[in-house]
Amino acid sequence: MTEDLPPLDRVEPLVLELRLRILTAMEKWELGEGIANVLLSSAVEPQKCRQTVARFHHIRARDLCSEGEYEAARKEMRKASDAWPEIRMELLDDDRLQQALWKE
Repeated sequence: MTEDLPPLDRVEPLVLELRLRILTAMEKWELGEGIANVLLSSAVEPQKCRQTVARFHHIRARDLCSEGEYEAARKEMRKASDAWPEIRMELLDDDRLQQALWKE
């Protein structure tokens, strides 16, 4: 993965963004959460970083919904929306998140 890069290059926002996408696909949620938090404070292409973070939380919310963890899924949806407000309609339209939206 990105471990072959020199240490300073590993913390570049674009490298972290790529790493977060990979971790999302691998469903490595804890590692991804840490990288997402770093990306939220990035000054390099902040909108792109925030969009990647929002998509991470969106996919995490889907995963939690599939496990019946609706409250946790709602928290992930809030994180996604806070990171990149433009994702709100996508969250509302996602069929896989409907149970989290409407169940107590």
